Amino acid sequence: MRRAVATGFITTTTTAGVLFAAPAAHADTSDVAFLDQITKNGITFRDANDAIVRGKAVCLFMDDGGTPMGAIQGVAGTNPKFTTYDAAAFTGAAIGAYCPKYLPELPH
Repeated sequence: MRRAVATGFITTTTTAGVLFAAPAAHADTSDVAFLDQITKNGITFRDANDAIVRGKAVCLFMDDGGTPMGAIQGVAGTNPKFTTYDAAAFTGAAIGAYCPKYLPELPH
């Protein structure tokens, strides 16, 4: 089943309440890997740049002290069409592509 990336996303951290903006998207090999991975997980998107920005925002959240579970909850909470699986897949793909130093923190 394919799902669309909703227009929301993580706009605040759940613990610190800090607003952040994702960097502008510029296609590179990490972007291609991220888009390929979310597509393989059945997540579709209307705008690749928007999906990339949202993926990079996961890493900003993590860099600011967030946890993978917090990111998954944020993605799920701001994308009502996402299942928990979708949110976890999106978060995992983002971490794998943009901030692999957090891969050991992902739930198994």
